[in-house]
Amino acid sequence: MTIAQINCFMEVARHQSFSKAAAQLFISQPAVSKQVSLLEKMLGVALIDRTYSTIQLTQAGKMFYDFFAENTERFHELLVEAKLVDRGHVGDLQLGCLDGWDISTFFPKMQGVLEDKYPNLHLRLNGYNHAQILDALSRGEIDVAVTLDITLHGGQSKFSYRPFTHAPVVVLFSALHPLAEKKDLSLYDFRDSPFYVITPQAVGSNAMEQLTLDVCKAAGFRPRIEHVPSSASVLLRLQGGLGVQITCEWTGACMLPLYRIMPLERELDIDAVWMENQQNPAKHIFLNELFAHYQSEEESEPEQEEA
Repeated sequence: MTIAQINCFMEVARHQSFSKAAAQLFISQPAVSKQVSLLEKMLGVALIDRTYSTIQLTQAGKMFYDFFAENTERFHELLVEAKLVDRGHVGDLQLGCLDGWDISTFFPKMQGVLEDKYPNLHLRLNGYNHAQILDALSRGEIDVAVTLDITLHGGQSKFSYRPFTHAPVVVLFSALHPLAEKKDLSLYDFRDSPFYVITPQAVGSNAMEQLTLDVCKAAGFRPRIEHVPSSASVLLRLQGGLGVQITCEWTGACMLPLYRIMPLERELDIDAVWMENQQNPAKHIFLNELFAHYQSEEESEPEQEEA
């Protein structure tokens, strides 16, 4: 059954004429007759009694006319809604970010972009650690993951990913740390402090541990690594006034007065990660808006500096 078949039948019934229905629909009379015949064949009942010289509906025809008259408007509304859902303009998009990140700028910004263009598309936010976030993506728990580029290296071929912004690498430590008030502070000054690295239960290399080793090597020492199970554990230890963490500026604790940060001369890419075989059509709408928005921001930065 097609919309064209229903429309032809309804116009014939209203005007009690194939020719008038054809004129109303701007198609030929044979085309109207064919569409009505196809509808009758599909339903398996006669809708029009052709034994009379004038158009009359059969009993079944009257029943279907009443049904279509009552439900056609809702059907058209439903069809519009279904097309919007199919194109990703309606529904939920599950977004995963790293636990402990400060997304107070990123998330409202992307919500605002989507609300302006797609008011019926809603972002849902979920938090994971470095190991969990890609597993959640594989299971279909989330549609898009936002994570550090360095955590994707090493056999993640089943994922598609692309950087959309970057964040400075910083040393995070407590305001109670003995070096917190030292002038001309350098990374080398922390050589005797433990460097905390989150080590969730996962197979493979730890990208953040390698980053810590690399930046400390460049500063002239080998750090004393201490592994902890979560970002919450890192913060608990830092609050005691001892130890530091190499992290990025998106870490939420960087914004809190309990802590201090020391920027390093290095940046990390922030990536959007997705799987092509996942079916949510809203995924590509979000990704296109994400990349376009941050590209626009980057292009406008030099103009702001000159002003």
